[in-house]
Amino acid sequence: MEWYSILVFIIVGILVFFASGIPVAFSFGLLNIIGLYFFCGGLPALSIVGFSAVSGIANFVLVAIPMFVLMGDAITFSGMANRAFNVIDKLLGRMPARIAVLTVLNAMLFGAVSGSSMACTAVIGKTMIPEMLKRGYNKILATGAVLGGAALDILIPPSIIAVVYASIANVSVGKLLIAGIMPGIMIGGMFILYLIIRVKIQPELAPPESDAPAEKVSAGEKIRSTVHILPLFFIFFLVMGLIYLGIATASEAAALGAGGAFLLAGLMGDLKWVNVKESLTGTVRVSCMIFLIIMGSKAFGQLLAYTGIATQVADAVANLPVSRWWILIAIQLLVVFLGCIMDPTSIIFITVPIFTPIITLLKFDPLWFAIMMMINLELGCITPPFGLNLYVAKAIVPKDISMMDIFISVWPFALMHLMGIVIVMLFPDLFLWLPNMIN
Repeated sequence: MEWYSILVFIIVGILVFFASGIPVAFSFGLLNIIGLYFFCGGLPALSIVGFSAVSGIANFVLVAIPMFVLMGDAITFSGMANRAFNVIDKLLGRMPARIAVLTVLNAMLFGAVSGSSMACTAVIGKTMIPEMLKRGYNKILATGAVLGGAALDILIPPSIIAVVYASIANVSVGKLLIAGIMPGIMIGGMFILYLIIRVKIQPELAPPESDAPAEKVSAGEKIRSTVHILPLFFIFFLVMGLIYLGIATASEAAALGAGGAFLLAGLMGDLKWVNVKESLTGTVRVSCMIFLIIMGSKAFGQLLAYTGIATQVADAVANLPVSRWWILIAIQLLVVFLGCIMDPTSIIFITVPIFTPIITLLKFDPLWFAIMMMINLELGCITPPFGLNLYVAKAIVPKDISMMDIFISVWPFALMHLMGIVIVMLFPDLFLWLPNMIN
């Protein structure tokens, strides 16, 4: 059978399994077994599944995943995150769209300690959307601020999705985590600027009298309050600072970050057994789910390799009579389309084994390409009709906010994500100098 016929079979099989409601990990597992059996030599070929599954997770780099989850839980139950939010609120003072801006900053801060955009949508949205509505914000602006800010958690380190992507694409985990800092701040800055300008133009969207602080905060109090944000800076340094300085690998830094978070929680008197138990069980649950997906993805990569699909597709694309830049743009547009119908994890596992050899043949920097992919995956989380964060938001917003309101609210933030991809594409050196400083 020709490689393109096998590729069609694989794509149809994936869509059928996803549509049937089978979890991502098991969908890939079933597809691998069926594909290897029929296209790679029958029963003897199935031994590849076991080998790929074990080798896929027998990687020291993946230790970072449970450590990041554990670290985020410790920061949340200790109250460090809430205290940092209050500090940011005081520092903002009086400005247009103050609470909406605070929402985006809170989401970015949550991203720096959790790495989960869906969790951020639920936590920040449950708190900030009712607060903004109570103060007189337009419901679409309020919802969009939460969804836009929460999507940044895929890019802002530490990011679990970045670790998964790097492990599959054979990109340095440490460099990819560091590489997310500049574009994350850039896109977050776009969101904040948009909110301020939008409210300046349409003040009825956020009445100033309902958005002003209850009382003026003195400069001295603002300075004194910053002490509450120092624990998060310390944890962030333990993770990203040590990676950047070359003192620790991503896995070692993640373990130090988790240990540091629990140590600070203990020093603050918030380390209770019930919180520790919930954190450990939650970490095991999330990590097992992710590792099962990685196992399936590795076997899927083996299926593509043994059938020759990855090589054939890469050669066919690389030999197209067009500029390599048009191919790169087409790849990004394809990922944008996939983001409308799939979750980020599924997109990574389907596309990365195919895109990696194409990017290599086209002689593009794989780390630079990974940055654009991370932004694109963020975009997928908030792109109608199937962006996962949209449905998380629907579950926690007041009943008078419809699904159509949620769809409308994300478009400005989706467009700014696209602008971010274009900027990274046009100025690669600007976004690569920081991660390339790592030895």
